[in-house]
Amino acid sequence: MVYLSMEDNTRDLYLFINSPGGWVIPGIAIYDAMQIVPPD
Repeated sequence: MVYLSMEDNTRDLYLFINSPGGWVIPGIAIYDAMQIVPPD
């Protein structure tokens, strides 16, 4: 996400997470990466 945002910040990014659940820490890492990418 960060790379795609830096490459072309005019394009919309979509993130689909298909997960049955699991550990919280990897989910928080994804959330943190989403916070770095600037909104449209």
